Amino acid sequence: MHRNKAKSFSEIRVGDTAEFDFQINDEEHASFAELVQDYSPVHWNPKYIAETQYDKQIGYGFFLLSFLSRFYGEFLPGGSSICISQDAKFVKPYYLGEQLQITGKVVRKSEATKFVEIQTKVFRDNEENKECIFKGNGTVQILPARVDCTNSDNILFEGNEAKVTQEDITQAIAKVGIKEGDTVMVHSDISVFGKLRANSKDELLGGIVESMKKNVGKNGTVAFPTFTYSFCHGKEFDLQKSKSTVGVLSEYFRKMPEVTRTNHPIFSFAVWGTNKKDMLKIGKDSFGEASFFANLRKNKGKILLFGVSLQTCTFIHYIEQSFAAPYRYLKKFKGKTIINGTEYDDYATFYVRNLEEGVSFSAAQLEKSLLEKGLMKRIPLGNSYITCVDAEILFNETITHLENDINFLRGDL
Repeated sequence: MHRNKAKSFSEIRVGDTAEFDFQINDEEHASFAELVQDYSPVHWNPKYIAETQYDKQIGYGFFLLSFLSRFYGEFLPGGSSICISQDAKFVKPYYLGEQLQITGKVVRKSEATKFVEIQTKVFRDNEENKECIFKGNGTVQILPARVDCTNSDNILFEGNEAKVTQEDITQAIAKVGIKEGDTVMVHSDISVFGKLRANSKDELLGGIVESMKKNVGKNGTVAFPTFTYSFCHGKEFDLQKSKSTVGVLSEYFRKMPEVTRTNHPIFSFAVWGTNKKDMLKIGKDSFGEASFFANLRKNKGKILLFGVSLQTCTFIHYIEQSFAAPYRYLKKFKGKTIINGTEYDDYATFYVRNLEEGVSFSAAQLEKSLLEKGLMKRIPLGNSYITCVDAEILFNETITHLENDINFLRGDL
């Protein structure tokens, strides 16, 4: 029943327009009244209407407003979006049976948020000229198109000897042990799997995220790091606007619908899913017992390394702090945080390396040990691989190694 092809964000241009004509008859008007249970006299009582400045039955303003849903969903952008906000000014009333026309024009779009602002108007077509009866601006967010997982020719990556489809990614994630109901933290680098072959960035990134969501299911949780180390250098952290500095996939995920970002000014995470509320409850200590990393462990989470090695896994620093590794120390950083446009003084503690002693970090020995013992599973994918390990297993094994050798994670020795 859908009328038109939904436009992707890249297809939408400032200046794009659309329009359609419609009428609201007596039967439709009565159906709306029954639905919302509004039988106010200005809409229904002829005697009351006769005593006002109007001589005809006035249509419901909010019934008129609801036709914007048809405009956004069927015409512009045509079903690829959800409405984020809508302002409305009812310039003049309308009467049942009149010929009406909705027009819309794209006036602004944001690459960062995928928001598109559309200026809308409704006109009454009388004998002399069109008369504007409504004005408003709507903001819609363009959603990424899902990749058809049943199409084996839908190639997202192509390496020297391997082609990777959406279904390949879904199956690989399942093979490393991600299943229904899991809570998963993802570190990623999509550049390593091969040459990009997807039709668009949204198709590629959206397809990867959908594969992860599909594996954890409706009862699962997916989280990506959206770290912003600039806070450590005196720059403000804006919860809504500060970009993730740890990969294009994490930044894409941060801006998706139903994803919420933790408010930690250094080690923030974007979270989607059933355990989101619990995972968002964090303190100021980056790797403390009220941190996101501690919450991941409490929720029996898993760590998915999508094209990266264990070297990228910040959960290990939470383990180092839990063990009180002597080559690191707790440092307090102060700065400004902005949430919903309001700025306030903020701080965070970070278990940093002792740079004066030349301390560096290496997870190479730990990764080798976990793989050899079969405690961490790795599956090839394209030109690279994906890896998964339980947070609790990683915690216990790392503690054991540190007990045997306090410098086990140091790369400078």
